[in-house]
Amino acid sequence: MISIRSRLLLLFLGLMFVAWAVIIASTYVQTSHEVEEIYDAHLVQSADELLMFASHEYSEQLATSHHVGAPTLLPFEVQELVRRQSGDEYAPRLGFRVWVAGRILLHSTDAPLAPPRETAGFSEREDERGLWRVYTRHSDNGFAVEVAEHYGIRSKIVREVALATAIPALFAFPIIALLAWFSVGRGLAPLSQLARQVSYRAPESLAPVSVECAPREVLPLVEALNRFLERLSGTLERERRFAADASHELRTPLASLKVQAQVAARAADAETRARALGHITEGVDRATHLVEQLMTLARLDPAQVDASRARIDLNRVSGDVLAQLAPEALSKSIELDLTEAEVGEMQGRADLIAILMRNLVDNAVRYTPQGGRIVVRVRDYDHEVCLEIDDSGPGIPNTELDRVFDRFYRGLGHGQPGCGLGLSIVQRIAELHRAAITLGESPLGGLRVAVRFHR
Repeated sequence: MISIRSRLLLLFLGLMFVAWAVIIASTYVQTSHEVEEIYDAHLVQSADELLMFASHEYSEQLATSHHVGAPTLLPFEVQELVRRQSGDEYAPRLGFRVWVAGRILLHSTDAPLAPPRETAGFSEREDERGLWRVYTRHSDNGFAVEVAEHYGIRSKIVREVALATAIPALFAFPIIALLAWFSVGRGLAPLSQLARQVSYRAPESLAPVSVECAPREVLPLVEALNRFLERLSGTLERERRFAADASHELRTPLASLKVQAQVAARAADAETRARALGHITEGVDRATHLVEQLMTLARLDPAQVDASRARIDLNRVSGDVLAQLAPEALSKSIELDLTEAEVGEMQGRADLIAILMRNLVDNAVRYTPQGGRIVVRVRDYDHEVCLEIDDSGPGIPNTELDRVFDRFYRGLGHGQPGCGLGLSIVQRIAELHRAAITLGESPLGGLRVAVRFHR
């Protein structure tokens, strides 16, 4: 897997290489253009000088004779012009021809061998010596001048300028790469420090990672990691609590089951054995109920609840729960009433709301005496839906109202079986739905539980 340093370095050097290539290419193009303009201007200047010389020296001869012969030696002024052009390494390599009336008047040994052009201006010609840049100029008195320059000197200058630009860049490239390597490494030092901070942590440590040394670009990652650690800590805490609660609460029923099993094994008569086996069955039922409650409490994860929220009808959930618990209520001749709201819709998880209601109604059925009454209402408010459960049971003393939601807390003096987790589960589900629970006195004489849900 490629490191961030290597990736940044490759990206930086790649961009720098492209930028240098563009600079060198543009320099080459610009230099070629400038050299062309400079040397073209020189051709024009040389043509003007030759034309002036020819017009001055031979105009009188042309006026008196129709035949002009080419001299064997170039005049001094023309020799001086050629000498000036050949005295420098970068001076243009010039050739020229002067003609009049279609006949050559003067020419240099380096002049192109192609026939002269009749039209004025720049052109390119090629012979066995290579490519030439040619400028042709005509005068009003019949003279014509053709000055040619070999392209070799132009190409040489352009190449040397391009090399002068590229060679320093090539030598500087490794140095810049080395500096970039150290600079990127220094810029990524906070990441290395953050990695060491995480790697040196104890395996059991779930404390948040410090954000003091984290760069701004990595801060979202560190914050996400801290949120994950917080969720993981909550999950592990619930698992530890579940293990502790289960071991604590199952100890008594299992011990009771063991005792009853020993009684049944040693029973001398069938009646004693049957009674012991009946106690074993009751103990298994209580242990099963306890495990179910503990598993329900352990599964309540805020992230899962938020992710699976949906639009539900509290009227329908209430009707389904009361239908499930109706047999238990009928066995005690308890009257169950449901008053539905006109609009009982809310956001939440139907399965968890059903568990909440089942625990509340089940508690009401357990504690309401024979022939009592339980009323369930769903009320509509502007921004809330309220679930109210009234019973005609003994209620809860005011001194215990603050403790009934504690895990495994069970009030004294009621004699009903249970594990003390029902209201703790109710409170947890309400917290996950951001609902408020209030306990108070019911008009029926018992307890009223009201749970207010946001729509």
